[in-house]
Amino acid sequence: MQIEQIRIKNFRVFKDVEMRNIPRLAILVGANGTGKSTLFAVFGFLRDAMNSNVRTALSKLGRSRGFSEVRSRDANGPIEIEIKYRVKSGSPLVTYSVSIGWAGSKPVVERQILRYRRFSRGKPWHFLDFKEGKGFAVTNEAEEVTDETQLERDEQTLKSSDLLAIKGLAQFERFPAVVALGNLIERWHVSDFRISRARSEQESGYAEHLSREGENLSLVIEFVSTHTPDFLNGAQLEEVFWLQKEGGYATLKRASENEQVAAYMQDGDQMGYLWKQGFFEGADPHQGLSAR
Repeated sequence: MQIEQIRIKNFRVFKDVEMRNIPRLAILVGANGTGKSTLFAVFGFLRDAMNSNVRTALSKLGRSRGFSEVRSRDANGPIEIEIKYRVKSGSPLVTYSVSIGWAGSKPVVERQILRYRRFSRGKPWHFLDFKEGKGFAVTNEAEEVTDETQLERDEQTLKSSDLLAIKGLAQFERFPAVVALGNLIERWHVSDFRISRARSEQESGYAEHLSREGENLSLVIEFVSTHTPDFLNGAQLEEVFWLQKEGGYATLKRASENEQVAAYMQDGDQMGYLWKQGFFEGADPHQGLSAR
């Protein structure tokens, strides 16, 4: 499985950030507090929410303040997370979105949807759609269906409105689309790997190693920190993103979309040297680096 896109709204420093066309290896650069660790926290949050519930997952991140601590400062809307992925190469792009709000005295899953297009045209088919604990999941195999009216929907009511529908439904083979998503979340592996005194050539070599291993890293998240930009010298242009703060919130930039950086790389420059020379606006090369 491969995650291709993620959008995060009202989650800590991410007021509204979207990461598209995610490569097998994605390297994030940014000063402290720009959101590197927050991105990894999103993946951990979904895994914890699936294993328990949203209230517990929020408490793990925000302690006693939970929802109010995790939701972005001054935000009025719900926390929203949207992930687009493919179960296998060439398969339809699947979208899972979840919206988490506050009702009364507890967090609730306001809406969660799993959808994708079976064909090149037309509206996406909803294979799961829940509002505050009530909704449906499709039980027949999508590949066997040629018309949306043939979908067999099973109405369900969750025990609590702070549960993800995929938590229980992913255990049953009769919900194939949900099972695939549940497997994706359960198999996420987040590790924190730090380089403090590695030599430049070792750091560059590690980046090249991760790039070579990228075909096997669709469900693995590597978090790498270094005090020098040399690690980036082993990275490809399309693998590098950087985070910066604007108005108190994080924004995401992509190296391949920066004409100046792309031109220098085409002329033979190396990414780490460009970072060190200040071409990554708002990303201090002395503040650390992370890679997924």
